[in-house]
Amino acid sequence: MKYGILRDSSLDVITVREHFNPKKLVKTYPGTGNPVLNILKMNMTKKVRTGIYEYVQMGSVFIDRNKGHLVKLSTVSTEWCGNSFALYERFPDSATLKISNYFDDLGTSKTEIRNPQHTVFL
Repeated sequence: MKYGILRDSSLDVITVREHFNPKKLVKTYPGTGNPVLNILKMNMTKKVRTGIYEYVQMGSVFIDRNKGHLVKLSTVSTEWCGNSFALYERFPDSATLKISNYFDDLGTSKTEIRNPQHTVFL
């Protein structure tokens, strides 16, 4: 349902195992000399067409396979007016949440989180 009308949409979900560089929290390849963090990644993409343009939303969740905790979370929503995103990154001693929205009343924010091992997401 978008703008009061039931619309066709699609939802794709993909789950894969990846190797992350724990210092940068980005994909890396074993054997390159970089340390490797074993990650379970889930991507979800949703598309909804409304008239002449389309809403596209994507979320990616990255879980440490050995410890079972959230390492990274990113989301994006885009349509013809602009895009918005959120990014949570958790390192051993710190974590950061960044949010950016193209609407003036929502703006942007960055929050530093101390002791991320105590962070709980409901």
